[in-house]
Amino acid sequence: MTNIHRAAGADLVRDFALPIPSKVICEMLGVPYKDHEMFQLDSQVLMSFEADEVSRGAASQRLEAYLGELIRQRIAEPQGDLLSRLIARSNDTDRPLEVGEPATLSVLLLVTGHETTANMITPGMLMLLENPGKLAELRADPDLIGTAVEELLCYLSVIQFGLLRHATQDVTIGGIEVKAGEWLVAAVPSGNRDESVFPSSDTLDLGRQVRTNLAFGFGAHVRIGQHLARIELQVALSTLLRRIPELRLAEPLAQSEFKRNDIVYGLQSMRVRW
Repeated sequence: MTNIHRAAGADLVRDFALPIPSKVICEMLGVPYKDHEMFQLDSQVLMSFEADEVSRGAASQRLEAYLGELIRQRIAEPQGDLLSRLIARSNDTDRPLEVGEPATLSVLLLVTGHETTANMITPGMLMLLENPGKLAELRADPDLIGTAVEELLCYLSVIQFGLLRHATQDVTIGGIEVKAGEWLVAAVPSGNRDESVFPSSDTLDLGRQVRTNLAFGFGAHVRIGQHLARIELQVALSTLLRRIPELRLAEPLAQSEFKRNDIVYGLQSMRVRW
């Protein structure tokens, strides 16, 4: 765990939720964790709806330049990290990757590898703290953590925006006719609360046997890091419950500050005590 256990209060976002996924993805990619504040700031720019194109471009260029330099170091001295393995795999093909290609891919992995998971930890714990009966249920049966995480992924849906698609021809979807030229919005939160798939979906049920959800996408576009994200969430939430049984909110939910203009929904901060 982080330094959260050394005081009687903390900001769960700053002191726990952000550091854990960042450290994991840094170790996997081979990115020095000492630089995590830099890439977290640039990640926030890339994930913000309020950032203009100039700011987004600058953030992307900084990240690609930073990772490009790391890749050059790995080309010269391979390590056991994901960057080195990516380079080695590309060298076995007919067209080895240029530095810019793995750098762009690494930016995607670095940003998505910590941003979504970090923003899921605190709302997940918030829901548990706001539902004492469910919290007691999970404490009594820690083996529920797997189904609990799946339920929280459906119940919260930190990816709040809809995926836009443009109909190029007339098509019928779910009994609804869509004309050529019309737009469709695939709303992830709505799909995760679909009553035909999740009965009583507006009720938090930690023991629900969820067949599937849209938290990590679906089909050909499913998030490749979904299993790692699930493990991180299970370990983070269960560790908090085990190590700090007196954990409670330091301020009412109504006073909590949520993100309003980011691609990934979550809390700006979450003050807790024990």
